[in-house]
Amino acid sequence: LRGSRHPQEAESGAHRKVGDSVYVAFNMGEWGGGLQRINLRTGLVESIERRDTKELCAGPLNSDCDPVTGVVADSQNDGCVFASVGLVHLGTSEGRILRTCGKRVEVVSEVPVESDPIHKSMRMTEAFYGLVPDKEGGMWGITYRALYHFDQDGNQRGVFPLPKLNSVAGVYLSQEIPGIIVVRTDVNWAVSTSGYTPLVVPVE
Repeated sequence: LRGSRHPQEAESGAHRKVGDSVYVAFNMGEWGGGLQRINLRTGLVESIERRDTKELCAGPLNSDCDPVTGVVADSQNDGCVFASVGLVHLGTSEGRILRTCGKRVEVVSEVPVESDPIHKSMRMTEAFYGLVPDKEGGMWGITYRALYHFDQDGNQRGVFPLPKLNSVAGVYLSQEIPGIIVVRTDVNWAVSTSGYTPLVVPVE
């Protein structure tokens, strides 16, 4: 059913104010989502997309097929944001990190992942379930497999396997990775078969 739209099921994945605009991400899992920009001066709402071909789910940013799961400001470019896309569905995995400036959309990072025997002919990429800014102007990309650290330009600085989470007052978390607290949540489970996904909290 990918490619069909069910707007009544839309959930805001994230939002970010940049200058005179607010960027709103929508995550509907297998039914897509997308990214919109709201001009706070005029009230104009624009959908931001990039479809490179006429195929049904052509991307890299297609509101019919791509759930947008996170948005952070681009600290190096005024008026630009980074956005994450991520979906795990029926054994497949797809995702990427994008930079959008106005209506322009470019792919910053796509991380290939190994396909299982059933889907070995398909190209799969890491599904990103959120972005969190760090104190240096970079960001953390969140997946259910690992945490990816990116610099201010979106270049990958490091990859950290998900740490072991320990129960603290009934909440499973870890402070093993410097600069962040990792907390277990099921916040994305309603729209993805990824299971538990981490929430990342930056600390000073």
